[in-house]
Amino acid sequence: MVNFGDQPSYTTPTSLARRDWLQRFEAFLEPYVSSNPREAYFNYIDLDLGVGSDNYEEASVWGERYWKSDNFKKLIRIKARVDPDNFFRHPQSIPIFSTPLSDM
Repeated sequence: MVNFGDQPSYTTPTSLARRDWLQRFEAFLEPYVSSNPREAYFNYIDLDLGVGSDNYEEASVWGERYWKSDNFKKLIRIKARVDPDNFFRHPQSIPIFSTPLSDM
């Protein structure tokens, strides 16, 4: 596994050139990665899949691809019981919803 990254907040010409190179390199590799769904390594933050949200529809865009559809709903229910304050979080962590999934 190779992990290249740059801070999105950096807007220097060098940083922008690096980000452009990374995007072109990723596009070059795209034919060789899984698709439908695109998969990622566990705990690897792939922001191209999407980011977390407090809205189920928005979160499911990436969550169902990252965790595979049925697992995503199960994990939301588990997260609500085990970590209701969302202490364990990162940009693509399982979200907490105030509305029960049975109502969605």
